[in-house]
Amino acid sequence: MKVIVDLDDHDRIYFLQSRRREIHDFFAARSLSTALNPVEDHAAFNIREYRRPDRRFVLGTLMHQRDTDAWWYELVAGDTLDVPRTVRVFNAIRSRTWMGDRLRYHPVPPGHDDARADFVRAGVPVLSSDEIYAGNGVPAGEPRGGLRHAAHHRRPARPRPGAPHRRAGAWPTRPSTCPSAPA
Repeated sequence: MKVIVDLDDHDRIYFLQSRRREIHDFFAARSLSTALNPVEDHAAFNIREYRRPDRRFVLGTLMHQRDTDAWWYELVAGDTLDVPRTVRVFNAIRSRTWMGDRLRYHPVPPGHDDARADFVRAGVPVLSSDEIYAGNGVPAGEPRGGLRHAAHHRRPARPRPGAPHRRAGAWPTRPSTCPSAPA
């Protein structure tokens, strides 16, 4: 479940149906933008709300694992929210959900994983990735892999008459942010 905490509105919390609103920005732009406090376009929204200290929103996800009945809140890996505000937001969410003390924080951003002791000192129960994946048949260890760009030699399929043309999963060139894997 996606979660938006509006810092400009006394930490008001919005719980979003993830199937209806897969991206926080979709809901924020449609429901929280006002003439006095507009929500920027998608690119500007992502930079401001995930990376800047003067953000309006804290964007996270409530997760549940059925096998272990574990509940946790997490931010995206690239989020730069500081530890004190993360603690404040976590406590606000924990106090407004039925999970209460069962809710834990999963420190996904690199700085948060390094600050695990700070979260514990602040009374935030921390859930490690090892605990999440233990017993799931997912082997522990460092993830390895890469993306290999393969030239497309087939002729593109012709769309049906009246159907919108979609070209999913095909890049004309390798994106600069994706490292090549050895062939």
